[in-house]
Amino acid sequence: MKRPKRDQPGSGNVAALLRGLEKQIDALARSTEREFREVHHSMNYLSERETSHFEILQGKVDGINRRMDVEVESRSKLADRLSNVEERL
Repeated sequence: MKRPKRDQPGSGNVAALLRGLEKQIDALARSTEREFREVHHSMNYLSERETSHFEILQGKVDGINRRMDVEVESRSKLADRLSNVEERL
């Protein structure tokens, strides 16, 4: 089958097909870019939310540690007092 030359009828069909294909590729590229931006935004949101939750949990753990330290210190003082009382008896 012979290829039509540029100035012959039918050569415009190929050019039109190529232009249509180029438009479809551009639309796909824009759509892909938009989807990647949305995924990036979602991942940032989730990361910030998880960081916030982690900070809250870390604060609670720190509070528990402080209370445990106070409790250990109180028990140590109580044991010292009890030891002093036992020595007096």
